[in-house]
Amino acid sequence: MAPAPHAQTSAIDRLLDCVAGFHANEADARRISGQMMAAHGLVPSQLMLLRPADAAWLPFRSRRRVWARGANADGQTWLGDAGLMASLGGLAGGLFSAVWLWVDSQLELGMGGGWEPAVFSAAVTLGALAGHALAGKVGQTPQHRHFDAVVRHQLASGRWVVLAHDLRWEQQAGVVKLAREQGLDWCAVASSRPWL
Repeated sequence: MAPAPHAQTSAIDRLLDCVAGFHANEADARRISGQMMAAHGLVPSQLMLLRPADAAWLPFRSRRRVWARGANADGQTWLGDAGLMASLGGLAGGLFSAVWLWVDSQLELGMGGGWEPAVFSAAVTLGALAGHALAGKVGQTPQHRHFDAVVRHQLASGRWVVLAHDLRWEQQAGVVKLAREQGLDWCAVASSRPWL
């Protein structure tokens, strides 16, 4: 008998950030989630059960932030925090408009024209919106963006997703095996650095 052209298992030389298993229905997804907790010691905070409705933009973005926090554990967690990024953007917009209005008043350029409060408010609001929009985009690797796209596509296709994140080294092989063997399909994403 000839060996299979592609081995079903391979050594994992990196700590996986997330593993997602895709399932046809809620019952299968809940059963696998329970097996991951019982057999591999995962706690509820390491697992997410995503339903097909979570493919919509706002629910997906909200749920994605939970698993993305672990992926940015290199001290860049703040980049994914939408509230903090919106606050920083608003602060930057406010400072920019304050400096602009101060320069305008000192040089008597007349650019404000009585609209100073509106200009200030608009700059703060636009800065906050820009900061919120950039949250999670900065520092995200192409591999993580691809993983997110695959998960969202599977949800939009009507599948249920069991997503494990923040796995310890000793948990990941068993979780990958269970996701691969018990689900319709699976995917994982790893940090860019190998585990040494």
